[in-house]
Amino acid sequence: MRRLFVSLPGGPTLRAFRRVGGTQVTPKGRVPIKRHSFSVLAIVLASVITQAQQIQFRDITAQAGIRFTHNNAAFGKKYLPETMGPGCAFIDYDNDGWPDILLVNGENWPGHPGPPTTPKLYHNNHDGTFTDVTRKAGLAIPMFGLGVAVGDYDNDGNDDLFITALGQNHLFHNNGTGTFTDVTKTAGLWGPNEFSTSAAWVDYDRDGNGCGIVSATGSLKMPLRKLTSSTTRRRVWD
Repeated sequence: MRRLFVSLPGGPTLRAFRRVGGTQVTPKGRVPIKRHSFSVLAIVLASVITQAQQIQFRDITAQAGIRFTHNNAAFGKKYLPETMGPGCAFIDYDNDGWPDILLVNGENWPGHPGPPTTPKLYHNNHDGTFTDVTRKAGLAIPMFGLGVAVGDYDNDGNDDLFITALGQNHLFHNNGTGTFTDVTKTAGLWGPNEFSTSAAWVDYDRDGNGCGIVSATGSLKMPLRKLTSSTTRRRVWD
């Protein structure tokens, strides 16, 4: 006997409807049904609901070795950048097949000294834990970071990083040795002093080279720049 289980209004109770000839048996009696090809599938909703209720999450941040505090620079003035959460990304920066973690960080406002804060890169140890390799990887550079985009902009097989910021954005080239080099100036991206938020890599003209799009807040904007064969960038939209 084929049965179709459906959830009826008024609660999660499941009721069965059975096809008998040209009628349908319901809790309210027989109801005529159209005579056409109709395959009734058994939908086991009860077990799905039960399994969903059993799924739980547990905070293992400390256990995994992630020790990160976001510096939003707040000191009472409630400036807009202070309300922005930091960007983050999974990136297999050393191509070992295990996703590593990058956490973007802010920095103190001018005139408000404090310990320097930088982005943090955590290497996946393959055992459920991570190790802070920020300084070793060359990413211990103070900035008021906001967002991050991961992409292999020079097609060398290694994922690079573009970090948006309040002020100067930064492009970090993956050297393929577990380290990064800040190539913002050599790539032609130095100069714009903006409030950039999100970013993305996209090959908009399908030539095999990644192009960057940056979203900026307010009246400021970052031009779309296209990667040329000489690994420099030229403006194609403003």
